[in-house]
Amino acid sequence: MRGFVYILLFSVLLVSCTFCTRIVDIDIPPHEPKLVVNSLFTDGQRIRVHLGKTVSAFEYSTPTVQNGLVRLFCNDEEIDTLTFNNDYYYSRINAEQGEKYSVIINVPELESVSSEDIIPEKTLIESYEHRDSIMMDDNNFPVMQFELSFTDRPGPSFYELSIIAQYYVADFENRHPVWFKNISDPVLISTGLLDYNPESLVFTDELFEGKETTIKANYSIQTGEIPLIDGGPEYSYLLFVSLRSISESYYNYIRKQIIYRYNLESNIFTGLPDPVHMYSNINGGYGIFAGYSSDNKTINVVIR
Repeated sequence: MRGFVYILLFSVLLVSCTFCTRIVDIDIPPHEPKLVVNSLFTDGQRIRVHLGKTVSAFEYSTPTVQNGLVRLFCNDEEIDTLTFNNDYYYSRINAEQGEKYSVIINVPELESVSSEDIIPEKTLIESYEHRDSIMMDDNNFPVMQFELSFTDRPGPSFYELSIIAQYYVADFENRHPVWFKNISDPVLISTGLLDYNPESLVFTDELFEGKETTIKANYSIQTGEIPLIDGGPEYSYLLFVSLRSISESYYNYIRKQIIYRYNLESNIFTGLPDPVHMYSNINGGYGIFAGYSSDNKTINVVIR
């Protein structure tokens, strides 16, 4: 009897909802497109800028803007006009460390935008050490550790540590960021970003300002995919390690991007996170125009 009552009540609710449905018109104001600028530039290379524009909520394309005028300045002196080629605008000059670069961008029928940033002086990796299999992770893959030392310059500084693994399976190259796991380094923990599965690690010199410091980054890769050397028991892969000295704008942008990418994996079953407001240093538009320098190391890792 109780089951019959439940079924009857559900049927009544379903019928009631069906007849109560009505269409509500919402007055949505017309969309006013804004320029979107994306450029991360470094010393020794031409400055590359991608231009897009915002679209309404009912559009799914992200159009590339090809008719822009991108003027480049160095220390407030105009030095170049970027040329468009294959979806990007390129400078003719190579950027240099310690210089301030700025752009003023004009596109017909859109508001002009501007931005500026610097390329910080390069910070050198003074020493490094790689340790194999310091522990096993939850999936029974070995966790490795990369330790590096460097000296921080006086004044506020911002850094990014990127580690890319490369190996071959069936003659196909696999190249991807490592998975940072089980990190206990106080500098890296202080960022509050480790729970977001970052592809790179950004941090400040707040805990070691103006001093020599050592960073320990634990990581793992899917080592089961790597073929054994001559049938085993050893295997090897390459690590491309980059210690980047980044501007404050670069740092703020990457922090938000890490959280945004992590939230893309959320759904109604795992819980929907709060929206992420991306950082932008583009006056009159959106996006990023930021500089960095880097010291790079390539390491051949052999696991026995």
